[in-house]
Amino acid sequence: MSYYLRNEVSGTYAHRDSIGQHDGLTTTDLDNAARFDTWGEASDYSQNFGPDWSVDEI
Repeated sequence: MSYYLRNEVSGTYAHRDSIGQHDGLTTTDLDNAARFDTWGEASDYSQNFGPDWSVDEI
């Protein structure tokens, strides 16, 4: 399993090059999405994003 940060409104994922919501980098392709091995890593990363973002396990 891997963990991704998904926007619940748009359905897009945080891009692997994104450093936070303010840069607007998103993707619909999981190959280009920021991927994490643990929920904790993804949760730490999510602190740079707003409340519309959640950690998804895929």
